[in-house]
Amino acid sequence: MSKLSQLTGEAGQAFIKDRFAPHELAIVTRELKQLELDAQLAFTDEAFDNLLIHTLLMIRRTKLNQPISFSEQEKMFVREKPEFRWTGAFIRKLERFFAVHFPEDEVAYLTAHILGGKIRSRARIETAEPEAGPSAETAEARGLAESLVRKMSALTWVDFGQDEALMEGLRIHLYSTLNRLSYGLTVSNPMLQDIKRMYPYMFDMVIYATRELSEGYPFTIPEEEVAYLTLHFQAAVERLSQPAEGRKRIVTVCHMGVGMSQILRSKLERKFPELHVLDSVRKADLTGYLAQHSVDFIISTIPLENVNVPYITVSPLLEAGETQKITDFIGKLDQGSGHTEHAGSILGMYTQASLIFPRLTIGHRFELIELLGNELAKQGFVEPDYAHQALLRERLSSTTIGGGIAIPHGEPKLIRSSRIAIATLEEPLEWQEEKVSVVFMLALAPQEQEMTKKLFQRLSLLSEQPSTIERLVQARTPEELLSYL
Repeated sequence: MSKLSQLTGEAGQAFIKDRFAPHELAIVTRELKQLELDAQLAFTDEAFDNLLIHTLLMIRRTKLNQPISFSEQEKMFVREKPEFRWTGAFIRKLERFFAVHFPEDEVAYLTAHILGGKIRSRARIETAEPEAGPSAETAEARGLAESLVRKMSALTWVDFGQDEALMEGLRIHLYSTLNRLSYGLTVSNPMLQDIKRMYPYMFDMVIYATRELSEGYPFTIPEEEVAYLTLHFQAAVERLSQPAEGRKRIVTVCHMGVGMSQILRSKLERKFPELHVLDSVRKADLTGYLAQHSVDFIISTIPLENVNVPYITVSPLLEAGETQKITDFIGKLDQGSGHTEHAGSILGMYTQASLIFPRLTIGHRFELIELLGNELAKQGFVEPDYAHQALLRERLSSTTIGGGIAIPHGEPKLIRSSRIAIATLEEPLEWQEEKVSVVFMLALAPQEQEMTKKLFQRLSLLSEQPSTIERLVQARTPEELLSYL
């Protein structure tokens, strides 16, 4: 029931909230906000709503004498956490208001959800007991963040270690991530496909980095979590290359957590040098923030009510068309946001007629990956095991990037010379959640990082050009397809 809104949008949450009396909603909302203050936490709007619904369902379950059960092993683990004490105090207040007694299993279960809830910032978690120093869990999250930054720096040749905002964001995010994965709590990422399409290079680097880091844990990091981590690193890249701040003072309101708010901020400052982003705040905190700060206007990812400052609503990833929308809103033209580079075809540099296969008829994507990988090996560009490694990579996370394009690839260490094999399909092929018509089998050597980044950018742009893709699909010969590229 708590996940209903993922199927139906806000109507799902409204449906659940309508099952409860207004005073019940008001009490639980008030006490959750007090829990945030007492524990010095700041949940994302999404996490706060999820906790509100979990708490309301817990009250209803208990009143109906139908409590859930939580294993003794999990309860022992949860009891040691500072969040268990905070949840206990929160629960005791609810018991007085609702004249009901909650069993320990319910307290432990709600604690697990608080542990896994996405948070924007925390003070108390950082040093769970001030006199005792950081807890084992925060130390683990910090260690994982540092390992991930080192691995990503080595993979991308970007010195992420110098970005303090990245380290802080990763520590906050990974603390919740480790708890979610430990308790088997699922996380949804409604932006997953958009992130894979817009940032295929960074997403792929994070996939490789987390695959190695996961080896010490009893779980693998799913692609939904990888996509959130991708935003942290992409935001860092944009911060490290951003121009000087501008003059207009703005604030952003983002409902999807610290990673998403940081990437929105970075993209705004990069595309609009005349803007100075003061902060990113939750919708719930906006009124208080505006009372203390002078702001020219607001850029929000969700509709706002009762706000006296001008605002504009955009998607969290600030997609291409919205740059013009903001430009119109602030009454200025921004010439730096378009893609004006025409430096020849990077795709054409890495392929040749013998690696192009127009209008194939194939039954399964694994069959096609194997065919292209083996062809690269047969022509001497990769090691014989490359196709097998590409299949393993595909099982980790689908390599579709939208627009009917897939970009399978194997282990970079197995590449002898950088090349791309290309296939188009007579009929679109089922590729997990999408249909694919054009497949670029990538084999790009690790030392060619800059070209790799540019290539991923070009492929991402190509996914937004259906007429070009259609021309590629219609090409009858390798030479004709090569000329379109």
